[in-house]
Amino acid sequence: GPTTPSPTLPPAVPTLPPTPAPNAPPSATSSPVAGPTVEPATIGPTYADPVVDNVIRGSSATTPATAFDNPESPQSQALTWLQGNENLQFYSPEKQLIRWTLAVFFYSTNGTDWLTNTRWLSDFDECTWYVAGVSACNSDRLFANLVLGANNLQGTLPAELGLLSDSLEAINIRGVLTEGLTGTLPTEIGFLTNLKELNLRGNSLGGGLPIELSNLGALVELDLNGNEYGGPLPGSVVSAIPSLELLDLGDNNFTGGFPDEFADMTELTSLVVENNALEGPLPSSIGRMSSLQVLDLDDNKF
Repeated sequence: GPTTPSPTLPPAVPTLPPTPAPNAPPSATSSPVAGPTVEPATIGPTYADPVVDNVIRGSSATTPATAFDNPESPQSQALTWLQGNENLQFYSPEKQLIRWTLAVFFYSTNGTDWLTNTRWLSDFDECTWYVAGVSACNSDRLFANLVLGANNLQGTLPAELGLLSDSLEAINIRGVLTEGLTGTLPTEIGFLTNLKELNLRGNSLGGGLPIELSNLGALVELDLNGNEYGGPLPGSVVSAIPSLELLDLGDNNFTGGFPDEFADMTELTSLVVENNALEGPLPSSIGRMSSLQVLDLDDNKF
């Protein structure tokens, strides 16, 4: 009897020192844990949440930080939506910013009233969100084609679209019978150096055409027919886009003469300026537009 417990005691005693030893590392690591938690608090005012930090910093080229102060702003609503994304933890900072940008666009254009908004602002990959007749993303799985056609978008084009500069190749948003998009074309559109198509036909955009349009070195088609642009034709802006093939500024309120600079657009195959208030003699420089196949000057005072 009494001899059996004593052999088991020595083994039991040696196992006791090892237990404090494992305990020591945890207590050692627990002080470093306290260190990092203190540091985010120091950076506290600059957004302890890494997603918030990424979006606010990543969008600074287009979006003042104050835009996030108003919880009703498209920027704030988009951030709240992003923070609720089911797969957020797997998204790279770049993907977070792309999804946030598309959400800002959705909220800025009254996305709930689009005719078709399948999968927009869902947890599905943004490459599967509805676009009309093309793939949303390019071969690198980056959002490339904001092609929604006549889809009852109303509101304004947000400056944040400029953040898609690495990938966006087409913007096609046509007005239906409503006023469609209003306001101006944001100057940040000039960031979109891969953009090939900018078709905003039949909306209610106005103001001046931003000079930054001339940065769109890949643009092939610019269609602003049926908006509310006025003043002289933007000859110097559009002629600075050497790749342009199709230019439609018809059915606006442009005034004045036919700009000499149009003749510099050697790639232009189609130029439509019908139904404006243009006048005066046509310059002989039109003869230099060697690629031109379509020239529509109807319903002006030439």
